[in-house]
Amino acid sequence: MKTEGSKREKDRATAEKYEGEKQASQKRILLEKYKLGHSSVEDILNGIKPPANPNIHIFTEEDVANEPDDPRKRVFPHALIIGARKAGTSALQDFLTLHPDIMAPSSEPAWFFTDSKYSRGLGYYRTLLPSVKDGQISIEKSAEYFHSPQVPERVRSFNSSMKLLLIVRDPYVRMVSDYMFMKRYPYASKCIEKKFTFEEIAYDETTGQVNTVYGGLKRSIYYIWFKEWLRFFPRKQILVVDGDEFAKKNPGIELTVVEKFLGVQPVLTEEQFFFNETKKFYCAKATGCLKVDKGHEPIIVPAHVQKAIHDYLSPLNQKFYDLVGRDFGWQ
Repeated sequence: MKTEGSKREKDRATAEKYEGEKQASQKRILLEKYKLGHSSVEDILNGIKPPANPNIHIFTEEDVANEPDDPRKRVFPHALIIGARKAGTSALQDFLTLHPDIMAPSSEPAWFFTDSKYSRGLGYYRTLLPSVKDGQISIEKSAEYFHSPQVPERVRSFNSSMKLLLIVRDPYVRMVSDYMFMKRYPYASKCIEKKFTFEEIAYDETTGQVNTVYGGLKRSIYYIWFKEWLRFFPRKQILVVDGDEFAKKNPGIELTVVEKFLGVQPVLTEEQFFFNETKKFYCAKATGCLKVDKGHEPIIVPAHVQKAIHDYLSPLNQKFYDLVGRDFGWQ
């Protein structure tokens, strides 16, 4: 005869099995939602992209030239920081605006990739940009520009001479950081990162395969997005910044290179920055450190999941090195 203890054990096992099946079902549903309207890595590598909205007018250099002068002297950007997300775009822009001749908006305009904003036109875009004085230039950034398929063509049509800044970091580290960002992001309450662990989303334990539909992975495959940008812009108009070096070393070193690329006077030096021992990254003496939500404690990911992702990314990283002409030495 079964004891009361064995019955409770069986009930607990049944409840755990049910909960496990429920969680697995929820994950499958959410991943399918990711898949709907989102290409897999393989699709993107094969040139299959979501179709552009044919009803949206693409603004041209002629449109820009015909735009009336702005009484508040808000000018269109001289350069864009196009990404990559969670690679240091905020730090790069914040440090660049320490330069007296570089102005940037206080928040991301997101104009080139948000159809509802883009459709409102050039006049609306200008309201999102800062006023400048004589001799100053305007820049703006959105970490979403780099991996948004419609953006390169829109930017080239808008200004074929636009200078582009791309900051990248170790793709696996960026992927984990992206996951942590979405997990704590307050405006995406139903995102998959809030419901599952990194390894549950990024890796399929049943097949032993990396989930190539996951957006966090796709944003780390720099090769596919950089190749698209090179369809519209010559390599000389894109400066690629090593985000790992930018974070580990004094940013004044890399900012000197960026100043030259942008064509502004060299002003930014290593003496303007200090290493914050608490936050474990560099801050500006004049303005302090980045806001509190920048940086986070790393998560522990099982070794076999790390290896699977590294193995998947490795050949694609090499293709990126070949396009850029630089080996970043990522694992």
